[in-house]
Amino acid sequence: MADTATTFAGIHNENEFYSHHYLSEIFTGDIRDTVARWRDAAEAAGGASAGARTPYDALRALARDYLQFRRQFARARRHEARVGRQREWFAQLLGALGYAYEPHNHLLEDGDEVPVLFAGRRHGSVALLILGAYYGASGEDEDPLDLKPHPAQYHGEAPPPEALLRESWSDIVTRRIFGQPHPPRWIILLSPRHVILIERGKWTHNRLLRFDLDDVLGRREDHTLKAAAALLHRECLLPEQGASLLDSLDDNSHKHAFAVSEDLKYALTVFAALNAVRVLDVLSSTPARPNSLSPCENIPSLRSKRKPDHLHALARNLVRNAG
Repeated sequence: MADTATTFAGIHNENEFYSHHYLSEIFTGDIRDTVARWRDAAEAAGGASAGARTPYDALRALARDYLQFRRQFARARRHEARVGRQREWFAQLLGALGYAYEPHNHLLEDGDEVPVLFAGRRHGSVALLILGAYYGASGEDEDPLDLKPHPAQYHGEAPPPEALLRESWSDIVTRRIFGQPHPPRWIILLSPRHVILIERGKWTHNRLLRFDLDDVLGRREDHTLKAAAALLHRECLLPEQGASLLDSLDDNSHKHAFAVSEDLKYALTVFAALNAVRVLDVLSSTPARPNSLSPCENIPSLRSKRKPDHLHALARNLVRNAG
């Protein structure tokens, strides 16, 4: 399957969250104004402080911290130490993406609680939950969606719900969070190596964007950092006013897919029309045989001599009917 990792190193467009063609050919143009606005704001602020950096430069600045975190995390053996390292890294990453690090137990509508790192509201209701998938005492290659919550993620003295601790994050997202009467639209799932962006409508088809930080932060390619910032930053997902950038991207992606479908329909119709002209031209120039077994040769309308302008008119009519 084609993958946007060939265009943006480390960004994997699983099951076409957006169409591959849109991300590789159109997407960069659609985020150009946002990137330019960030750049202008940083230049106006002088660019001397962390607060004056663009979101993509904030991600770039995390590269060294990420490598240090990965080394320290690999050396840690006790589960408590590994959880602590991950919390420190999640706080850094969320800060670069414009989110506050606010770990707490989020109450679901079924009465259970799920540990979250941030809950963002829009128009009075929760629109985004940021979750943390923690690697335990061993292993770093597991898909974060296959991991399960750990009791150490919960806050307070009340024991965490046993049933929820036995469920994977994939199941919790599907049944516990999106299965609520009033679910959030967005979920970001963090792990030491990955960031996964999930949208409620696309999740039913297992569509998601996966960011492999080893590549995104390891390579520090400018266009990839800009893409990652545009897709994950709080300003783009939860703006204080107006429609979100990701809503605009989704609309443009659908419009582009429709335009491609219409162009394909038109091209196929023209192809059919031209082939019909060729067939009629061959039939009209071939003399009929009295005892021919070909049914076409005994149909007067197909055997009759047609003038070129008549055939061209037929082709035009076929094309016109496609519209």
